Amino acid sequence: MIELERYYSGDDAWNRFCTLFVQHSGHPWVVEAAQKLNGHIDLAYVIYGVLGAGYERWIYQKVPALDDLRPIDCVATSDLVKRLRQCLMRIH
Repeated sequence: MIELERYYSGDDAWNRFCTLFVQHSGHPWVVEAAQKLNGHIDLAYVIYGVLGAGYERWIYQKVPALDDLRPIDCVATSDLVKRLRQCLMRIH
């Protein structure tokens, strides 16, 4: 297991990263995605910003960098949220 959350860059780095995608926060999909992602609006607009039209397929597929978890499953605990955040920062 990779346990990417062990390498989490921190909330300050995440918040700076989020500012790159804040323009997507008003997109109609973001509200829907945030509901699917347990209310994590920041994850929703970053995922949309990074993946574009392929976002919905991606959140429901197993991702090797997430230890074969689905991104949608990573909102279950704070450690898994950190894993997903770190993965997104590395993808971009």
